[in-house]
Parts: sequence; C-alpha cells; structure tokens
Amino acid sequence: MASIVFTAINTRSLANWSPVLRELERRGHEVRSLLFPHCADPDSAGLEDAASWCRPAGVFPLRESLWGAAPGTWGSVVAQAIEPLRSIGPDAVLMTACHAGPEPELAVAWSGGGRRPVFIGCQHGFVQNWEGYWSNFCFDHLLVFGQTFRQLAPSRVAERVHVAGLAKLDAIVTVPRPAFADDRRPILFAGQRTCTEELTAVLRTLADVTRREILVRPHPEHRDAVRATGMPLVDHHEPIAAQIDRCSLVVTTGSTVVLEAIAAGAPVAVLPVERGELYADAGVVATGMNAADVLAVVEAQAADVSRARVREFLVRVTGAEKGGRVAMGADVIERLCGAGKA
Repeated sequence: MASIVFTAINTRSLANWSPVLRELERRGHEVRSLLFPHCADPDSAGLEDAASWCRPAGVFPLRESLWGAAPGTWGSVVAQAIEPLRSIGPDAVLMTACHAGPEPELAVAWSGGGRRPVFIGCQHGFVQNWEGYWSNFCFDHLLVFGQTFRQLAPSRVAERVHVAGLAKLDAIVTVPRPAFADDRRPILFAGQRTCTEELTAVLRTLADVTRREILVRPHPEHRDAVRATGMPLVDHHEPIAAQIDRCSLVVTTGSTVVLEAIAAGAPVAVLPVERGELYADAGVVATGMNAADVLAVVEAQAADVSRARVREFLVRVTGAEKGGRVAMGADVIERLCGAGKA
C-alpha cells in the first residue's frame, strides 16, 4: 500500500479531489493532509474540517494573498512544511491547487536523503491559465479532468498529463425536471470575480421577463463583487447541487458550476464574460449580454440534439457522462505511485 500526502489551500480545491482521496483510503492506502489555509479566502476557514477524515501532517496558514504575491513570498512556509513531509517520506504528494501559492514549490524544495516522492499536480477549475501550468511544470505529473485538457499540453509534457475525471460530479444525481417554461422556481446566478452594471442589468431583465426570483451564489473569495445586484445571496457553504435542485435555471460566466449544472440535468446559460465563451463547445453560451440571448440558449437545450451535445461535452471535459470518475482518479494515482517506487 502507498503513503499519500495531499495539500490544499481552500475547501473548493480539495472538493474536486477529496472523493478520490477517500477512495484511496478505502482501498487501504495511508492518506494524510498537509494544509495551507489561504487566510484571505473565506473558503479556507473550513479546510481543516473538510480534511478531518484523515491524519494531519501539518497546517501552515498563508497570511499573504495568493494574488500578486512577490517572488519568494512562500519560501518560509515551504521550508517549514517540507520538514514533516520529509519525516513521513510519502510515495506521492498530491497538490490539489498547484496553480498558485506554495504547493508547486514543494517539489522544487525537496532535497535530502531517501527516495523522492512522486509530486502530482491537479487541475483546479474549468477555466485555467494553462500557459502557467506548462511554463511552471515543476511536478512529475499533472491530473486533469478530461481529455479536452490533456490535448492542450505541449508535447514535452504530454506523457505526464493524465485524465483523472472530476470526481465530485459522481455524487450529483440527475433528477427529472419540468420544461423550463413551466418551471416557476427561481433562477440561480453563480458569480465569479466581478459583477458589472451590464451583467446586473441582464439579471434584472431576466427576472422581469421570466417573472422569477434571481438567487445569487457568490464566489467564496469574491463575495462583495455580487452585493451590488441587490438580489438575495445564497449560502456558498451549502452544496451547489442542492441549490441547483431548487432552481429552474443556472446562469453564470466562466464558473465550473456549469459542469455541476450539466451533471444535474439543469438548463444552464453562460454569459460571454470572464472567459465564459470557453464553454462554447457545449452550446450553452449566450451570443450576447441580454436576457433574450440567455433565453434562446435555454430554449435550444430542450432539443434532443442539444442534449446529446451537452452530454458529449461532459465526457470530454470531466471523464464520464455519469459515474465512474472517483474510481478513474484513484486508479490513475495508484498507477503513478507504483511508477514512483524503485
């Protein structure tokens, strides 16, 4: 059996991979946590609770913001965290947020006697600065959600990029829904970094035209950005699947919530801002910033051909249409742990 240490900076980065880690523990592997709560992010407050199912290897709070951090910011915390890592001597270190912060620096900092662990980075979300991953490929392997993302890898690292699924989607159950025109439940807007006057106007017009309440789920790290809408905010600690189940439509920009809405079988409309246009292959992106464009996207999703397109998209970007992603991810990590043993 393998010894695996995972790292995390907030609960949402851990949530993508937690089902896989728990499956690895169920299979008999030793799984431990090395946590770096990002204090500037409210979503880091529950990180220790989210990882309480396994033995801790250490907790090292990040007092500085990840965004705009100067080079060398994380030197001290990495130097502290590497010590318990060396004492454990794991077979693998799984970094659930290797796109920023101290996690990717662990592999660079590793030195000393004993066998070096396999350092495995993980995709953080659907919309990513992929060039940052490729230019700073300081880990041995990178796990991505689906084949779409593996195909983005340059040839020099392609063999070290592996499709591992988006495991958290396995827990989402698709339930029958009434036709959107007959479904009078609220509309859920999942916010991201910004909320412009134009975006707010779209939501207000959509509420007027459909005669439905708009509920706003703020991004955990950018809650203040959506307060200006004046619309009711829902608790970002509540599982998104439960909120989707209570709503007739999900509207967002470049959020990974799109994938959760698709998995739940809910209509979804993506506004073409904050890189929402990257969802174009799913056929769910509005052509413009107005309520009519949003409703046109929703109407189109009622067609069989559109539903098939969305299902095919889900397979390409999350590894499966329905279940099996948890086992997929665990299988990949087991294989990489084995490849790291000499």
